[in-house]
Amino acid sequence: MRTTSANVYCAITEMLYPLNTLLGSCRVLRNKVPPIISTQMEDMNENSSQLAEEIQELRRHLGERVDVQSHIRAAEQIREIASGWKSYEIVLSRLISQIQAAGIRLEDHRLDGILNEVLPVGLEQLKDTIARLETIQSKELAPYDDTMEWINAAIKDILEHEGPEAIGAIRDILEREGYDIEAVKNMLEREGYGSEILDALTS
Repeated sequence: MRTTSANVYCAITEMLYPLNTLLGSCRVLRNKVPPIISTQMEDMNENSSQLAEEIQELRRHLGERVDVQSHIRAAEQIREIASGWKSYEIVLSRLISQIQAAGIRLEDHRLDGILNEVLPVGLEQLKDTIARLETIQSKELAPYDDTMEWINAAIKDILEHEGPEAIGAIRDILEREGYDIEAVKNMLEREGYGSEILDALTS
């Protein structure tokens, strides 16, 4: 059974993908752009980092902010949370516009592509994700029977964005939903997961 908790978790996690694009671009371009846009790049990195931290914090304490027992109530709360993220979207859009208006072309073609193509695409993806969450429907969060799919997806997301030490977040969801943790551990072992993941799930 893929639960409402799991569906909410995955929906929130979607925000991290475009943010990782923005943050990764900012890291690569640090100290490699002319002074005329250096402030905008620093502000973009700061605002993207703040939003990413908000999302990580929300995922860590999901049940405190979202009613994961009700997909109807959860959808309402996610729409409200996503509306609050619009302030970041407005700031990041303004910064991208200022960077584009400067008309900077970098000699390194790879860096130029990141500045003039990857950054704007990352912003558009972020805007699309916020827009989708602002209009998310309860049926998208309703539980359905697909336990291993969401556990695999959740583990992949956590390993990519946080590391094995954060696997406990999945355990918390499973316990809240009444899963037998030992049975889930056995399933994951059959799926080929190593001791690091299995121990983190049950520690």
